[in-house]
Amino acid sequence: MQASTDNGNHLTFAPHVELNGDRALSDMAVIIIGRAPYDTMLADVACYCRFVSRAERRAGEWRLSTMDCVYIKETIQPADPGVELDYDAEVMAGLPGAYRIMAYSLVRAGFPIRDDLYSLDQPERVSELYRAARAWLGEG
Repeated sequence: MQASTDNGNHLTFAPHVELNGDRALSDMAVIIIGRAPYDTMLADVACYCRFVSRAERRAGEWRLSTMDCVYIKETIQPADPGVELDYDAEVMAGLPGAYRIMAYSLVRAGFPIRDDLYSLDQPERVSELYRAARAWLGEG
């Protein structure tokens, strides 16, 4: 079975926005949900993350200048409650932790997986992302 890449939905929540002149920093909770084939079964997946975005006002218009995703965790369950969860444990074990389930679906569909995405598995990288964003905001 090949995984679909167009069946995901992003549930977004109210952002926390900090303003400084013509710059803004937004932090928004997001849940990415979707149904995808996992080897011999169909599964429902939820990926919990945060979108950290920088925005700038130029010529009177606000535009996003960056949008980074921080992956927190995922959940997976068979779409049919009577089916047992089935996956290749060896493949799953070699994927990045906080977005392992989503990555598994993409790998099985033949897509490359980036290992440099922000996730709570790498708290020092996440801290640096927020530190740099707040420093940028302070320059506005």
